[in-house]
Amino acid sequence: MRGLLIAVLLSAATFAQNADERREYLAFLETLDATKASSTLLAADKYVTLATAATDEVRAAMFVDFWNHYQTVLRNGAIIDYNDTEATDAVLAYLTGQENPRGEELTREIERNGYAALTVEGVDVYVDRDAQWIIDKCGAVLPAAIREWLEILAYEDEHPLYVEVYYLLGNAEALMAKYAVFFERRHDFILRDEAYVAYLSAQIAYFSNYDMYDMDYGLMKFDETGTLTDEAKTMYENFVADNPDNEAGKIVAEYLGLLEQNNFQYEGEPEKYVDAIVEEYASYVDY
Repeated sequence: MRGLLIAVLLSAATFAQNADERREYLAFLETLDATKASSTLLAADKYVTLATAATDEVRAAMFVDFWNHYQTVLRNGAIIDYNDTEATDAVLAYLTGQENPRGEELTREIERNGYAALTVEGVDVYVDRDAQWIIDKCGAVLPAAIREWLEILAYEDEHPLYVEVYYLLGNAEALMAKYAVFFERRHDFILRDEAYVAYLSAQIAYFSNYDMYDMDYGLMKFDETGTLTDEAKTMYENFVADNPDNEAGKIVAEYLGLLEQNNFQYEGEPEKYVDAIVEEYASYVDY
């Protein structure tokens, strides 16, 4: 499922702790019930109201407060009762193109409260973030770096790293490049850890020897002997050539170099390289 939650809720920057707007916002959030999806809409409306008169520093800190609440509601499963099979079946029917007024009503309610109703291979339903909703709702008072990050999230929402059992290497490439440029421009981004875990996720999808056929490029990365295929080698070479000046291109070049030194076999140093990324990724997320 897209977007594993960060293990520990991120703390807002201390420089904004004493701002009147932020104190009022934190007090307001305390009145909300994070087991109710509607609380996210209320939190967003209040953010916009208070952020209008705030400095960018205070807006950034307040957005972290909002984001923590947004994620808490999602983690609480507050948007839809997964044990209510009648409701989930209705949403599934609507999402898979069937006429179902109840499913449409529930789906619209999910969307109205800031989330997206999605299907798992057309046989199950889950709810996830909707970054574009946040942009649309709060965009006028978002600090530039936060808006830029949300635009990357919105791109990922529309271009996920996998669909059903198939990995999409073209999407992983795009996300790696976007995040590499973002980090170079936004060194002190207030939600850097959360952005970084998405960057690591794209790297894992792009490098690992998953025994799955890729839908974007129509290739297998490694053959049955664990050897990099010629098609995958060309894919990596093209990415390096297209990204000579950003960190993502350098990372792919380093990985490709390890493969070349290992006769293009995954087992050995290339696998250790990927395992280190997986370990770093796991240190950030709550499974």
